[in-house]
Amino acid sequence: MRTGIKLRNAALGVLGWVALSSVVSAQPTTERVLTDARLLEGNDCTYIQIEFNFPVQYINHFPPNAGDELRIQINPIIANVQNRASLLLREALTPPRDDDLGLLTIIYDGELSSGPVLMLQFRRPLSYSVGQGRDFRSVLVGIPGPDRTTPCLPLN
Repeated sequence: MRTGIKLRNAALGVLGWVALSSVVSAQPTTERVLTDARLLEGNDCTYIQIEFNFPVQYINHFPPNAGDELRIQINPIIANVQNRASLLLREALTPPRDDDLGLLTIIYDGELSSGPVLMLQFRRPLSYSVGQGRDFRSVLVGIPGPDRTTPCLPLN
């Protein structure tokens, strides 16, 4: 009789564990904000394309034309409520390797009271222009080549 009670309790324990594990695995996972960063070339310009997991709207950037640190303010456009928590986090991407460009870091900071900011740190001050990506899931930073005297407009 004791063996029957022990077996029943063990079976109930296993069933409870299975039920709990299925609830835990059903919890939504937090998505990353940043997807990728890649370099594009064109018109004597190097473009840094920073891609997001969801649509974003480019708002503005500072400093306006040149610097060794670039801060880009964006407005994330998220329909999925489960992904909103990831907007409040801070994360980094490994920058594409290009010694001439000297891009050191790419950081998304969603913890600021002024709103989400994308920060790029360069080894030295550079001239740049910033714009919305065509797909609304990216931001483009155009950096002129050494022979170019005008700003690099975002690729269309």
